[in-house]
Amino acid sequence: MSADETTSNEFVRRLIGSSTLVTFPILFGVIGYTALESLPYGLTAGLFAGVGSYTFVPWLLGLAGDTDAEEASLGELLDASEESPGSKLFGLGLDMAGPVMIAVGFLTEPPNLLVGAASGLLVAVTVYLVGSAFVGRVTADAV
Repeated sequence: MSADETTSNEFVRRLIGSSTLVTFPILFGVIGYTALESLPYGLTAGLFAGVGSYTFVPWLLGLAGDTDAEEASLGELLDASEESPGSKLFGLGLDMAGPVMIAVGFLTEPPNLLVGAASGLLVAVTVYLVGSAFVGRVTADAV
């Protein structure tokens, strides 16, 4: 793969991540405003999901787009990656936190931003901890 292709691929991955950072707060804001009647609640859920996607999706696309890795295991891919998976796993957790916040918003009447944000952060930290343990085992098995 040439240097121009690598730069182009990185640009496209960052563009996809940036688009989710912009669109998720809008999408979740509309959901919060129409379904929960709370625009700040929806915007907060969208911000969680947008930041998480911005962090996680480009990294995931980079792992999936590695042309040399057609027969490589996950552990070998993670070892070959220049970026640490820790922050990316937290991004995955934040990506999941947005929909969890919306679900919790349906459970509380009216939607409680503090309870929703706490539940979203709980999901993000849990995904990070479980994912880190899994990645640790996968990379240890690859060595």
